[in-house]
Amino acid sequence: MHTVSVIIPHYGDAARLSSCLAAVRSAGGSPEILVVDNSRNPAAARAAKAHGARLLVPETNLGYGPACNLAAKEANGTLLVFLNNDALPRPGWLPPLVQALARNPNAAAAGPKLLFAHDPSVINSAGGEILYHGAGKDRGRGKADSPAFDISGPCDYVSGAAMMVHKETFFAAGGFDPRFFLYNEDVDLCWRFARMGKTIQYVSASVVFHAESATTGKGATPQKIFFHTKNSFLTAVKNHPKRHLPPAIALHSGYNLLKIMAFAITARPARASALARALAEGWKEAFLGERLF
Repeated sequence: MHTVSVIIPHYGDAARLSSCLAAVRSAGGSPEILVVDNSRNPAAARAAKAHGARLLVPETNLGYGPACNLAAKEANGTLLVFLNNDALPRPGWLPPLVQALARNPNAAAAGPKLLFAHDPSVINSAGGEILYHGAGKDRGRGKADSPAFDISGPCDYVSGAAMMVHKETFFAAGGFDPRFFLYNEDVDLCWRFARMGKTIQYVSASVVFHAESATTGKGATPQKIFFHTKNSFLTAVKNHPKRHLPPAIALHSGYNLLKIMAFAITARPARASALARALAEGWKEAFLGERLF
């Protein structure tokens, strides 16, 4: 029988964390809960204690993926759920995820239907598609929830906002890439699962409300642009067969060079600068640093 550990990387508002923890507890299933407090906030420690969660406090802000890796090593469950601190699971969310993995022995990960917290009639993510240049595209994003999104089944990836994985398979794949401080680590991980011959399952019967970007801020901030762009480049370079690398790199670089020009023309220098730095850092990490493949 599988046991479940819910891992919540946290940074920022302790009230947001408290709401997330309360939702996990009220949703049932009695999972073990681990909080990784990247902000070293005493209020977050109090929230974790109040809801019976184990607290891990790293010396520095590890970001999303490395924080999840840290907690995964400490977790007792055979199934791990990575959950954003701005996510609010709905009652009964865990059994459908567990059952989906049990029904599909070759599945490495399963994810719920994500609905926007500010308007739960609208889809945030119903599974996703991995694009050729390494980014992810959420299925149904911005569309009204409908029976079309009640069809569960395989997909390319599920969002790291709420993702269940087999602990053993997670470590066999190498966990989240520690170089991905924020964003696209879910796409990269699921692509690596696929390369192992595993499947990813979207599970519509499991529902989670998601505030999205409550920690990093709304809109296309320079920080988001930098990490999305750099990490999608690394994702493509790491996971494509070598024969696909030239067109994938050309597509990614060409597309983003056009975006830099567009940002410059429309007087958005901070965004243009973030894109330029992301491309430079991506190339440096992929080809001048430690080998990625």
